[in-house]
Amino acid sequence: MKKSFLLLITVTLVFLSGCSLLEETTHSLNYANEASDYINTLSNFAEETSSLEGQALLSHLESFKGTIEDFTTIDPPTIATDIHQELENKSQVLLDTTNNIIDSGETAVEQLKQSDLYQTIENITDLKNQIEALDQ
Repeated sequence: MKKSFLLLITVTLVFLSGCSLLEETTHSLNYANEASDYINTLSNFAEETSSLEGQALLSHLESFKGTIEDFTTIDPPTIATDIHQELENKSQVLLDTTNNIIDSGETAVEQLKQSDLYQTIENITDLKNQIEALDQ
């Protein structure tokens, strides 16, 4: 009886730890996909804004601001905590810069180019290789 009970407990523990590992792996893959999509969105934003002016640019900046805020609410897997913290820090710089540009009113591409926005996007894009390594 004792052996059966110990065997049952052992099998249950192995099964539960396997489920936990599977959940963490799935969470890591989902996070890697979300983070890669976010970085791609940032890159696309940099390309798209080079031809926008006035109200169209302000609208794009407002949408961009929402994208940044949405990403920073993601709960990263344990394996990606450091990368996510770095992304959050750089995203906060993007958010602050975006807010400053929006608050200044009429926006021009030259203001964007003179701001830290594009450089910060480049810095974030450099993290993509680390994030893609989470898939493996």
